[in-house]
Amino acid sequence: MGHSTHTLHTHTPHTHTHSVVFAGFSAESLRARILDGGVSVVVTADEGVRGGRGIPLKAVVDEAVDGVESVKRVFVATRTGSKVKMDPIRDVPLEEVAQCV
Repeated sequence: MGHSTHTLHTHTPHTHTHSVVFAGFSAESLRARILDGGVSVVVTADEGVRGGRGIPLKAVVDEAVDGVESVKRVFVATRTGSKVKMDPIRDVPLEEVAQCV
């Protein structure tokens, strides 16, 4: 995952789709792609950095997936260490998953 992208995954019994989305998208644009693709997993970071400024990637994802039932997990990588809201059921720190493999 690049420093300024989100990764979207769709799983069905016979297919797996992976899509990289530019982090500059608004929550509405990201939500449209999530709904169009029936996305079940989003991989993002706490923040991105562009021009020395933080980009609130996780906050954008939170807004985009709010109420979207197809999204079961949001994996969140630590990029800047910024404190972000984590849903205790949906959100998983990516570093925790990496320790298991």
